[in-house]
Amino acid sequence: MDTQPPDTGRLFVPLRDAGCGVAVRMFRDRHGARCAVGFTSAERLASVLGTQQPYYRLTERAVRELAHERGVETLVVDPGLVAAPVRDHVEPKPLVPSAVVPKPVAPRPLPSRISALRSAFDAQTAGILAVSAVTGAATLAIQVLK
Repeated sequence: MDTQPPDTGRLFVPLRDAGCGVAVRMFRDRHGARCAVGFTSAERLASVLGTQQPYYRLTERAVRELAHERGVETLVVDPGLVAAPVRDHVEPKPLVPSAVVPKPVAPRPLPSRISALRSAFDAQTAGILAVSAVTGAATLAIQVLK
């Protein structure tokens, strides 16, 4: 004996673009769980998802089987709201208004204490290099004269 319920009326099931064709579109219910959705008329589907939403008519049993293959166990028929109303055409808004142009940042002068340390460091470094050069020249002269 077959334990599956008999096929009843057909539902208008929303589709989505998939890599190789179309697939049944899954949604989330008010608790966040994934669910499949079907509508009893094309008008109800359009009132919730918009007139541009593609759909296909499937039996309830077929929708449940397709959803089950994707790990979804719940089918919601004629939901009142599953998404915000879809507009036919939405103009994209720029992330940054064209009138706003960022200004270049001018380099800030170093605080006087840091500049004094930097000057002292430069003088010390120059002195060390001069002493090293003299020492190296003297060492080289001694080796040549031997």
